[in-house]
Amino acid sequence: MGSPVDSSTGTLRLIGGRCRQCARVVFPHRERCPSCAAEGVETIRLPDVGTLWSYTVQGFEPPSPPFAGNGSEPFEPYGVGYVELPGHLRVESRLLGDPAEMRIGMPVTLVPLEIEGEQLYAFAPIPGDNATRDIGWGYSITNDSLTDWLM
Repeated sequence: MGSPVDSSTGTLRLIGGRCRQCARVVFPHRERCPSCAAEGVETIRLPDVGTLWSYTVQGFEPPSPPFAGNGSEPFEPYGVGYVELPGHLRVESRLLGDPAEMRIGMPVTLVPLEIEGEQLYAFAPIPGDNATRDIGWGYSITNDSLTDWLM
């Protein structure tokens, strides 16, 4: 499988998989289930919103790509954390925004991230005090209700 992201519908989504045998959801997609070893894991598009489950701040420049800088700009600390996608799993991701304002439980949304020409992904806080977001499958949710529902 290629990139772990898909934007073919105009909405950026992570590409995961669901085992047809045991129903385990995995990210990134793989051909074989890590739980039961069944082949033929189906491809699924994961939700583009979730909640910040845990995080840390990368306070020094990593020594190698894709997160090392190009040396032309001073290093800026950034967040790295786990985002819980409702009803599915947790994914590790770079976090955009001010690390001082990050809070466990805050709603975040998937955003594109390009580093040195490589198309990656990150999660960023959902703007607004109580913005309404479409979370897929015909449901919309506000920041407050997303936080309450996921806590």
